[in-house]
Amino acid sequence: MPLTEDFIKEHGLNETQAKAIEETLSSEVAEVKKEFDGKANKDAEAIIDGAVKKTIEITGIQRDQGEKAAVYLERVGPLYLTGKLESERKKLVETQTSLEENCETVSRVRLSRHSLLRRKKNSML
Repeated sequence: MPLTEDFIKEHGLNETQAKAIEETLSSEVAEVKKEFDGKANKDAEAIIDGAVKKTIEITGIQRDQGEKAAVYLERVGPLYLTGKLESERKKLVETQTSLEENCETVSRVRLSRHSLLRRKKNSML
């Protein structure tokens, strides 16, 4: 990491001193960057692993052995959504069937009630 001319003059450094500081700084910065990159990679892997585990928990769809996380998530998304859609369709059909059955029951009850009322009226005449 090169030092600025102003910094070199301000601190009264000669060329050898400036080069030594630059080399030390470059080495230190590279080490710190390497450590941060390693930590960032570990953190990213932990986040992705957490996402995969949560996806397995929610969907019940297992990850194939050796399957990359991105490939797994790409594969599972449409499968899960299709399954959810089918599940919702099934619930809708069940609800519709139940409503139709209830409507038929209500109609039968009304007809029976109407018939009873008519009989009662006829018997009173």
